[in-house]
Amino acid sequence: MSERPDSALRRAGVRRAPRSASGYRPAPSTSLRALLRGGSDAAFRHFLADLLTVADRMRRVRDHLARLARVTGPQYTMIMAIAQLERAHPSAIGVRLSAVADYLRVSRAFVTTQAGILIQRRLLTKRRNPRDGRSALVRLSRSGERLLERMMPEVRSINDAFFEGLDARSFDTARRLVARLVTSSEVALMGLSGAPRAPGGSVDRKTRDRGKF
Repeated sequence: MSERPDSALRRAGVRRAPRSASGYRPAPSTSLRALLRGGSDAAFRHFLADLLTVADRMRRVRDHLARLARVTGPQYTMIMAIAQLERAHPSAIGVRLSAVADYLRVSRAFVTTQAGILIQRRLLTKRRNPRDGRSALVRLSRSGERLLERMMPEVRSINDAFFEGLDARSFDTARRLVARLVTSSEVALMGLSGAPRAPGGSVDRKTRDRGKF
């Protein structure tokens, strides 16, 4: 049986504040001690607001770059992911669509659909996987490579401005923090009532697709 919210708050040393004449005072939105300061979740709520602001601005930047590339936001994200995977494996003749799906944490069906559009646009090429005839490999076409070459000055300029406040140490800290949040957010999604489940109990990737794109 799960612990009642009131019990969790008492265990964390938090008491529900009574309604006062000055206005409504909601109970803390978390019972995790590490996220509370003097029993208050004010710092945590501010942190969440900042996260949402950064996420919104990142999406707006992504959409701006996608418009320059004359593709959709998800298609731009896929092009960049495939370019990164190609760079990580320079001797490979292509990238498996399942690897792209894993990299972006979305469904393989979604990646297959978007890749098909990019192939029609001649930004990607596709070939059969010689090691596994059931799968295909994709890579940037020469047109796709030229597109990224034209866009890189703008991409670099935006990234330099967006992340200017990070030094090497804070960048490494941020990477570790985000990696932990990626894992814990998966657990949180699994706890959502009515969220579709994939085999094994993980969150169905179609749910992730809707949330990300």
